[in-house]
Amino acid sequence: MQRLDLFGHNGLYSSIGATRRDSIGGGSLFLVDQGAREYADPPVDEFCIFLAKKGDCRVEFNLGFGARRCRLIPGLMVVAPPGTACEFKLNGPHSYYVVPLNQSWFGEKISDLGVLHKFEFFDPLVESAIATLWGEVDRGNPRSSLFADSVLNMLAQRLLHLNGRSSMKPRHSLLGKRGIANAITYIHENIRSSSITLDVLASVANMSKPYFCHIFSQEMSCSPYQYVIKQKIDEAKGMISNNPEISVGEIAESLGFSSASRMRSHFVRHVGMRPSEYRSKG
Repeated sequence: MQRLDLFGHNGLYSSIGATRRDSIGGGSLFLVDQGAREYADPPVDEFCIFLAKKGDCRVEFNLGFGARRCRLIPGLMVVAPPGTACEFKLNGPHSYYVVPLNQSWFGEKISDLGVLHKFEFFDPLVESAIATLWGEVDRGNPRSSLFADSVLNMLAQRLLHLNGRSSMKPRHSLLGKRGIANAITYIHENIRSSSITLDVLASVANMSKPYFCHIFSQEMSCSPYQYVIKQKIDEAKGMISNNPEISVGEIAESLGFSSASRMRSHFVRHVGMRPSEYRSKG
């Protein structure tokens, strides 16, 4: 057996077996494939979501609140609190995702998520978000760090919601609007830069990341990621119109897209035609 020591965003995650790690924005995503065995992971500084991907076996786990037994099937998940040594016993092969979430994604200092640590559960929203992230990195064509950070923030907020909590703090609406206006100005002034991240936008708005995403969505009727993509596509349209000789690859690189194909995909979604068609229409 091979032991892999992998460093996540804010701590050590270790496991036995064939493990793969990918960086996503300000965090990490792990995929673990293992056979029947018993093993333990050392404590980490983050909350960790364990989401079953495939397999059908019996598992006994202990997340610091006593041992539990359940049938491990795809879509089932458990959440480990920070500082917990997780113990697992499985009687068959299995595959699961591990998503560490550090405190910054929750918008407040919390030590645990109460009942979420005491039982296994299903949540289609969490499962879909994690599968989307993995699908991107697995194809070798990850979306921007802003997208990944937004999804990680959403996962943290979803866990708070499932536990009956919210990290959204009331704030004077005028200050909120002013902060969003500052963030929008920054986006437009840096649309051809790779510096547009969720951390930067929240800082410009003088808000926590969760509160910024919440207020931005309320004010703009879309997420920060969706707004940035729309502005980049509008910029791409102008570049095509003003410079007929420029290639899609050059446009994609100058606007910070991960690839020309990624930019084409967004362009078609927003404009309704490919860049080449838009160019030919003059």
